[in-house]
Amino acid sequence: MTADTTDDYWSRQLGWSLRAGTDIKPFALFDAADDTGTRAIAGRLLVDEATAAQVGASWMCYLAATDITLVTDTAVAGGATLLIEPREVPTGVIAAIADPYGTVCTLLEDPIGWGGAWS
Repeated sequence: MTADTTDDYWSRQLGWSLRAGTDIKPFALFDAADDTGTRAIAGRLLVDEATAAQVGASWMCYLAATDITLVTDTAVAGGATLLIEPREVPTGVIAAIADPYGTVCTLLEDPIGWGGAWS
C-alpha cells in the first residue's frame, strides 16, 4: 500500500511484469515467471495521503477471513483501529486494521486457493 506508485521500480528490480488489465488505480497486480509459466506474485493498492500517513508505504501481510465485516467489527471491539473499511478490489473484498500496538495487516475475504481468485 502506498500513496505513490512504484510499479516501474519493482518491475525493473525484480523482473515482475504488470498484469494486463490490472494497471488501473487503485490496484495493480504483478506476475513473475516460474516453471509453469507466470503467476501472480504481488499486488499494489494506492491509498490516499491520510491513509498512507497512518499505514506507511510498506509490504503488507494479508490474512484470509470468511466474514470480513465480522472480523473487522471484532477487531475494533478488541482495540484495533479500522484503517480501510471493507471494499471491493480485483482480488475480492479487503479491509485493513491496526492492532492496539500499531501493527497493520490487510484482510481478504474468502480467497479462492493460494493467491485468491486472481492467481
